[in-house]
Amino acid sequence: MKAVQLAPDTVHLTYDTDHNGRRAHRSSLWRRTGGAWLLYFHQGTPYDANAVTGGWTHPPWGPQAPTAAGSGTRAAS
Repeated sequence: MKAVQLAPDTVHLTYDTDHNGRRAHRSSLWRRTGGAWLLYFHQGTPYDANAVTGGWTHPPWGPQAPTAAGSGTRAAS
């Protein structure tokens, strides 16, 4: 799981899930509203871990996540 704080009250989480062989990349935006963290947006994209990756195993920017805009820190790994 990786988390990037986009603003004091907004966090973007990315992670992968596997439920009985059905795998998905997941992305969620969480916002703190009235003192509670609420799910604002979520997307799950199915993927096949055995599929051909087109020759690269990391995103074009390399194995490290890009720096979060304005934060000066990298996503937690």
